[in-house]
Amino acid sequence: MAEKWIDHNTCFEWYSKLEKENLVLAFKGEFNHELVKAILVVTEQYKIDKGGPSRIFGVIVECLQNICKHGALVENEKKMRSGIVLMGKQNNEFLIGVGNFVHNDKVEVLKSRFDKVNKMDEDGLRQMQHGILVNSSLSEDGNAGIGIIYMARKTEGKMKYCFQEIDGKVSFFSLQLTVKI
Repeated sequence: MAEKWIDHNTCFEWYSKLEKENLVLAFKGEFNHELVKAILVVTEQYKIDKGGPSRIFGVIVECLQNICKHGALVENEKKMRSGIVLMGKQNNEFLIGVGNFVHNDKVEVLKSRFDKVNKMDEDGLRQMQHGILVNSSLSEDGNAGIGIIYMARKTEGKMKYCFQEIDGKVSFFSLQLTVKI
């Protein structure tokens, strides 16, 4: 019989690694709306003063909705989007990492949006968000284009992102965000 890859030592090693990295949640798999609800229930336990919970909750909602709505279906997937979410707490910061597959024809558009938003200050972001809300309608995929702006306004520093091309059809998109608490 082949050696099992998960045994009591492996579990403890993973636990220790997660503890060392201050991760409070790590999930990799197929995302759907029921799973998003469950992750949000876990997130709600981080009731922190000074407006922290609403910022954390809002940013996580946006990240998870992006995986469910805009993630690419990869071969052998069943109407769900595959991805990863990592959440950690470090001192006065809540760290969020998400990743999912995107179609390669969306990569340059997303890079352009993130770069544009990362260059803006709070006033510019507020004006841009207001302009979109007043002047835009939803696109075919139900996207008004304010999610990236919302995340930029609620997080600290620049949004760090990366695209790794997997094949001629899809790339893996990673995003790191920090929310002050």
